[in-house]
Amino acid sequence: ATSLLWRQPAQALLRARTSHGCVLSAQCFASTYTTSTTSSDDTTPALTPLQRARLSLQAAAGALADPSRADLVAALGETTGDFALRAMARRLNNTPHGRGILETQPLFDDAFYDACARAPPSTLGAAYHTFMTKRGFHPSERPAVRYVSNDDARGVAGDLKYVMLRYRQGGGILQVL
Repeated sequence: ATSLLWRQPAQALLRARTSHGCVLSAQCFASTYTTSTTSSDDTTPALTPLQRARLSLQAAAGALADPSRADLVAALGETTGDFALRAMARRLNNTPHGRGILETQPLFDDAFYDACARAPPSTLGAAYHTFMTKRGFHPSERPAVRYVSNDDARGVAGDLKYVMLRYRQGGGILQVL
């Protein structure tokens, strides 16, 4: 019953069209929220506060209607998690180990995934590989970080896009635990 309270309004919003006439989708996000002024990394749309709020609401409605839409869940996290993301970056910068992570920027990539496949059965790596395989996920298939800009760091050292990506990657490990 509780899911119906969220699902019906969310499905109605999914059917609604944006001012550009496209249905809520990854393609719609790309066309609707890319403006003429982009950040220096050329992959992050420069969003006004109103566009960011609109994107957040659309992503939330879509993710509630269909939680398997990783692109919508990712867009929601990127557009609403600014404070937490900056706090994580500051905490990483406060320790030598954290600064080392930000400098080297290790990833859960194909090599890591392959190493997990070869890990002994009772290890976290093996459990992670089993979890990802059973669900048909692969670390390299995560949606790209699109709505976080390193240009907006405002004094926070470190790559905010990288921090967001690692946050997502760490989510897979946390689900295993």
